[in-house]
Amino acid sequence: MTKKTQTILLGEYLRQVRESKGLSIGELSRLMGVGKPFLSRVERSLKVPSWLLLETWAMVLDAPIDDELVRLWMDSRRRIIFNLGGLTVSQVKLLLLLERRIHQVPMSLAHQLAQQVLEVPQ
Repeated sequence: MTKKTQTILLGEYLRQVRESKGLSIGELSRLMGVGKPFLSRVERSLKVPSWLLLETWAMVLDAPIDDELVRLWMDSRRRIIFNLGGLTVSQVKLLLLLERRIHQVPMSLAHQLAQQVLEVPQ
């Protein structure tokens, strides 16, 4: 893995994979059944896709859900939580539980994300 892929955001990573498969954002939108404007915002790192959407993206592009993709997704979700600011430990745990239910995040990822959020000093 190059240093560049270690420092990119989730959206950039998703765009690079889509482009490497030779698909336009419009073609990917049609294949996934998701709006082109939404995918564009995801690729510009303005939106973070749900876990379920990320799995769909991987399936449509025949791309693995590897450690790098999981790390980038978790970093993106963690940034959202930190941007809320001033949350108690109980509120963070509740938010992560809701995150798991809403986005159908595997329990192991929910636990990892919770540990990362709660360990980082604010």
